[in-house]
Amino acid sequence: MMTKQLRIRLSNEADEYLQELQEKRNIDSQSKTINEIILEHKHQNMVEEQTGYYTSMMTDQINQKIEKEMNKHFKRIQLGVNNTDRNSQVLLELMNGFMINNDVTHIMTTSDYESPTLATAKEEVNERIAHLQQRKAEHEKKQNQSQGGQA
Repeated sequence: MMTKQLRIRLSNEADEYLQELQEKRNIDSQSKTINEIILEHKHQNMVEEQTGYYTSMMTDQINQKIEKEMNKHFKRIQLGVNNTDRNSQVLLELMNGFMINNDVTHIMTTSDYESPTLATAKEEVNERIAHLQQRKAEHEKKQNQSQGGQA
């Protein structure tokens, strides 16, 4: 191994640390102690760089998995919204045709009067929603139980 001779000045604190380390590690010269400190510092920097690289890679992978999972949920929401929009447009067309066929020029709003048929329709829709929510809750409960049994 090639060596290079240097003349250096140290603070009292640095010199004391150097002597302590030399005694603790049972090193026979200050030069070897300084050399060991420098090599340890170099190694520590390499480890920190590698750790940063691996952390960055893991963060990227986690972000990709989260994005993939979120896209699945957004896709389901988008499909539901599209279906609702399509149904609303069909209803508007049907209502418009009904109004034209029956020569209806003015309407009474639900805030003025709610027909018994509308109340029945709202009740039916609410019951369907409640039933679907119950089925979803039961399905999720079964999934959680099956996952819990495997853990």
